[in-house]
Amino acid sequence: METEPTVELLNVDLELFGLVDSEPLLRCFGDAVLVIADEHLLSLELSDSPDSTLTTKLAEFVALVIALPEDARGAWNSASRRVFNIGIQSGLRPSCTEWAIPTSILASLVEIRAEVTLTIYGAEYAQEK
Repeated sequence: METEPTVELLNVDLELFGLVDSEPLLRCFGDAVLVIADEHLLSLELSDSPDSTLTTKLAEFVALVIALPEDARGAWNSASRRVFNIGIQSGLRPSCTEWAIPTSILASLVEIRAEVTLTIYGAEYAQEK
């Protein structure tokens, strides 16, 4: 088994659960997002933010949602859950790592009726042969 050397923020995915008409959302989000999955849930990530901070990623997603016109907002509201899934790769170093979400972002998440989930991936993984 290989072990990841460092803890790192991987990405933030926006996941919409339930029967969601993705067309108006994707039309409004445009090139700002990439579709990761669209089968049982609509899963998106920002298309141009590989080195962005957690705060920047969340703020960019929130700004996209707040700017939605009425038809796309209806699609957003139709989701049974609206989740910002923060992916973190665990590792050996450093022994402690923190990512803070500012209160302004938390307030915006409440305003758009979204929740936050943390997905933490184990430090050990099977090396492909």
